[in-house]
Amino acid sequence: MANMRDDNDLAILGAIALENQQEQQKKTRDEAAADEEFDRGVVICAQQDALRNEVYRVENEITRVSQQALALGWTRRLRQQMGDRMGMIARLQNRIRDLGMQYIVNANNAPQPRFRHHDLDIDEEH
Repeated sequence: MANMRDDNDLAILGAIALENQQEQQKKTRDEAAADEEFDRGVVICAQQDALRNEVYRVENEITRVSQQALALGWTRRLRQQMGDRMGMIARLQNRIRDLGMQYIVNANNAPQPRFRHHDLDIDEEH
């Protein structure tokens, strides 16, 4: 009778240990997915910053072309350069917007991060 009881206790303890292990693995996967999503967000923000810098560079070129046009009069070549650069700015701004939308969609589909006590310096129970 005692052996049966001990076996039953061991089976319960084994099931609890297995459940705890599975929960820990799920937490680890969720944390890894959340960390990966954060990293993707950092990359997207860096890409957006690079594109914004390119917009500023093109805007400076537009200013230069405009100054040339004021000094020399609008020539066909200057009009073409101005149009090319305005189109370039529009494409860059669209790419910046698309990256932002991509980040939002990815963030909405990603597992939600859990608070981790080692990140926040608090206990998980609070």
